[in-house]
Amino acid sequence: APRPIKIDAQASMFHTPGDISSVPEYIKNKNIVVFDIETTGLNVMEDRITEIGAVRIKDGVITECFSTLVNPYKTIPPEVVEKTGITNEMVVDSPSWDKVAPDFYKFCYGAVLAGHNIDNFDVPFIKNQCKALKLPFDHETIDTLTLARKYFAGKVVNYKLETLLDYYSIEVDAHHRALDDCVDEIRRRFGNRAICAASLMGDLKMAQDKCEMVMMPGLTY
Repeated sequence: APRPIKIDAQASMFHTPGDISSVPEYIKNKNIVVFDIETTGLNVMEDRITEIGAVRIKDGVITECFSTLVNPYKTIPPEVVEKTGITNEMVVDSPSWDKVAPDFYKFCYGAVLAGHNIDNFDVPFIKNQCKALKLPFDHETIDTLTLARKYFAGKVVNYKLETLLDYYSIEVDAHHRALDDCVDEIRRRFGNRAICAASLMGDLKMAQDKCEMVMMPGLTY
């Protein structure tokens, strides 16, 4: 079964290690799990999860990560393979969802979940697949798509993650300080979606708190 990888020392998105004075109040003493999934399609009831990746953040510091392919026991359509890069051969020997879900549930326990479009896509998928396992997936969420629609109206042509990253000049392929191999694995698999969602979460919550678009220092993934 997949297990989270503990990072002993990690660079912060907001401050120098040991000094949390510059950490936004909404993040202080709060555990946040930024995550992303890939699936066999868009139908919550019929399609299945094929990959999941996440980072856990405490006081603005990435402390752990979780990443695994999932065997959906369902053929991945060619058009989805082309989009995600995940083939049927890649998942055939991967753990099934009933093996992955308990570990991911433990990884997320007590945390606020964050990501882009998670309220309409990622969370419904996970909730549906957790029903049979009797795992209550009822965490508080922060959806950067919801925040973007509220605070970016008239500022961008659409609210896609890539568009918002471009708006903030967040480089998705750039090396970021001390981010180590386990976070690089999430970057490789998800094209920085999970990590960039963490960046956008900081930016968008600042916009929510101050009602203005201000770039938060240090968030350049």
